[in-house]
Amino acid sequence: MKKFLNGLLAAGMLFGSLSASNALTFFAQVNQIGSGTPYVWNNNEAGTNGAFTVNPNPLNVTFQFQVPVPVIGTNSVAAKLVISAVNSGTMVGAQQPIEQLSFKIVATNLADYASPGNNVLLETIMPVPLPGGIGGEITGTGSTAFLGTDFLRGLVMRSDYLSIDPNNDQSATWSFSKVLPSPVAPDLNGVLRDTLFSGNGNFSANIQTTVPEPGAVAMLASFSVGGGMLLIRRRRNR
Repeated sequence: MKKFLNGLLAAGMLFGSLSASNALTFFAQVNQIGSGTPYVWNNNEAGTNGAFTVNPNPLNVTFQFQVPVPVIGTNSVAAKLVISAVNSGTMVGAQQPIEQLSFKIVATNLADYASPGNNVLLETIMPVPLPGGIGGEITGTGSTAFLGTDFLRGLVMRSDYLSIDPNNDQSATWSFSKVLPSPVAPDLNGVLRDTLFSGNGNFSANIQTTVPEPGAVAMLASFSVGGGMLLIRRRRNR
């Protein structure tokens, strides 16, 4: 019995020591549907002198979790995307600084994936009191471009399907395979000229999970089986 109890104690300590995984993980991707250029930078947006959005708004996309999650798993999901940002200064070389970046991706067919009210696949949480909200940049590289932001520039994301650590590193990057007109360049006001983009978004974060490693599970199983055999043997000897 003593050995059995010692085994249970060790198993309890093992479970108690299992902590949330905080490794930065590429966990999701969003892809536009079709081959058009739905991402839009409007240099003449009133009051901002430059703004980023999608057309149509919301934009039909497919969304895929790269890690298993309850309900959805790793299957591609029909979804709708809204995204916006405004310029935070004139271009520096091929880089247009942005701020107030916000995006939200929701499942199109709610009943297929979750209970009512849980349809947010991924969205930004606007940081407060960070001036200008989430910042980042649109950077041109020849006929391609990137929109990037991360935790240091205010990015915090949440999902109804996955537990994202709000206090550690996160990143979101849109990779644009087509830029019209190309290359990325400023207008006369020094802000990115009217430009259309096509591409996909990639997301990384610290995913919080309590799923034990396979080795830990095997160790726990060995404690349980070994302890159970000792208990049975003791009962037979009585």
